[in-house]
Amino acid sequence: MKNIGSIKRTAALLLALVMIISLLPAATAQKASFATDEAWEIQRLVNARRGASRVPLSTFKTLTEVAEKRADEVMVKFSHARPGSDDPNTWVTALKEKNITYRSAAENIARGFGAADKVMNAWMDSEVHRGNILMESLRHIGVAYREQGHFWVQMFVGGCKTKSISVSGLTAQSFDAAHPEKYLVEVTCDQHGKSYLPLTSSMVKISKSASGGVIVTVTYDGVSVTYSEERFTDVGKNAWYYQAVEYTVNKGIFAGITATTFQPNAAMTRAMFVATLSRIAGVNVSNKVTTKFSDVKSGQWYTGAVKWASDNDIVAGSDGRFMPNDPITREQICTILVTYAKARQIDLTPKQAAASFKDAGRISSWAKNAVTTCQRAGLVAGSNGSFDPKGNATRAAVAQILMAFDKNFG
Repeated sequence: MKNIGSIKRTAALLLALVMIISLLPAATAQKASFATDEAWEIQRLVNARRGASRVPLSTFKTLTEVAEKRADEVMVKFSHARPGSDDPNTWVTALKEKNITYRSAAENIARGFGAADKVMNAWMDSEVHRGNILMESLRHIGVAYREQGHFWVQMFVGGCKTKSISVSGLTAQSFDAAHPEKYLVEVTCDQHGKSYLPLTSSMVKISKSASGGVIVTVTYDGVSVTYSEERFTDVGKNAWYYQAVEYTVNKGIFAGITATTFQPNAAMTRAMFVATLSRIAGVNVSNKVTTKFSDVKSGQWYTGAVKWASDNDIVAGSDGRFMPNDPITREQICTILVTYAKARQIDLTPKQAAASFKDAGRISSWAKNAVTTCQRAGLVAGSNGSFDPKGNATRAAVAQILMAFDKNFG
């Protein structure tokens, strides 16, 4: 093992105790725009050494600015004590000056090493510096390098909670698994906003969808984002509703339940259905409104759509309530489609003869004409001779109905 503490060595690495603060109160490779090549390479090497068992470290601009400030200072005084002080703990005040919050923090400094891999080897040969690099509670790193004298600074902070992640330029169709570091990961945490790191192989899981499509899942600090050859991981290309889902999502009529799931077999709610009609109509709605329904409060994601539909006599509700979260039934869908067509002056021209459903007697009196109109217009059909008027419609089934509606009458 190299004796990096020897004063006889040309490249001298400071082995003064690094303070670790724990405060309870307190294609072409992409990189963060503010990061230098040397800093980005150190960050990559640090994450390689942290391995799969520890969360990789990301960087943010303000922390990098602190590292840059400290690099200028250690050129003047090679110490964890800042210029004008003999206290080796004063390096942490550089974080406080930038209002960087943390529950744990550390600093590594070095001089005399002309390449990133050489200084990393030296740091990893030191128990104290290695301990900082591998500390499990850390989440962020800022790095600075000064070519004159080859001074290096690593600033670490941790104790924040990751909220979301995304990966720039990653698609399941063209993911380069052999070179994950090409991709830039953006992390948002609860204390430091957006931060960045090169993607590592330990963050990636590659799998197959039900229809054989590639799925790339990236996980960072317990938060995952999925990229699929299919738009949604639960909508295979061989599914009977695939074209309907693709059509309605492309048209902006439908949206996924999450960024990667459509939940085709989930029940369609009354609020969801009215929202899709507002999108077909192309109206801009605000959710900061009030409605006449006691169960539709201002500020809900569907408030604006319900008010628009109510104001245009498309929906009426019952006993002063709209029941937005109730599953919508097949006969309700027909009724609302017919009132929507009337409000928009759309002629639902018959395309086929009226069907005689075996369960026609179960269709509510107020829905009979609407069911017949929609069936003859080719918007709905029965199954095994029955219509199932009280049955709940799935999101996939409604996507099929609305694709037919938009293509023929939109």
